[in-house]
Amino acid sequence: MNDPLKKYRRRFRAWKNTIRLKRELNYYNSRFESRCLDVPDDKTIQKTIRTKFPFPKDKPRGSLNILAIYHHYNWENESLKPSLEQFGTVRHYDWFDRFNHQRKDWLKSVRSNMNNDLVQRVSSWIKEDDTDVIFTYLSGGIVTPNTVRQISAMGV
Repeated sequence: MNDPLKKYRRRFRAWKNTIRLKRELNYYNSRFESRCLDVPDDKTIQKTIRTKFPFPKDKPRGSLNILAIYHHYNWENESLKPSLEQFGTVRHYDWFDRFNHQRKDWLKSVRSNMNNDLVQRVSSWIKEDDTDVIFTYLSGGIVTPNTVRQISAMGV
């Protein structure tokens, strides 16, 4: 099939996509600015980590104990988990079997139960296997800010 306009349709689609992405970027940048937020650069992140953990222990390459907290939607276990395993052993926590975040009563009751369970499990796992890193892939619809504060206060 010979389509003389195919090249132009592709260009038009690419142009529309670029416009949409620019609008989206402007939207999120304005939301960020309205909340007085900024994206930290590498030096700011390093300084924050050094402040929170002034004397980190050296570990041999590939020997970190990593606690990975995320739900496997469709790609995470095939891509994310093997990437994390490059740095050491990974304990993966997926709450979905016990706490289905797609249920209608999620926000009313299941969410708080899941968050309480998450804090308790993380606390016991940190004590159990001397966790070095907690990696999370979460959203505010799943985990409350208080849960994140409690987990980050555990010293990992």
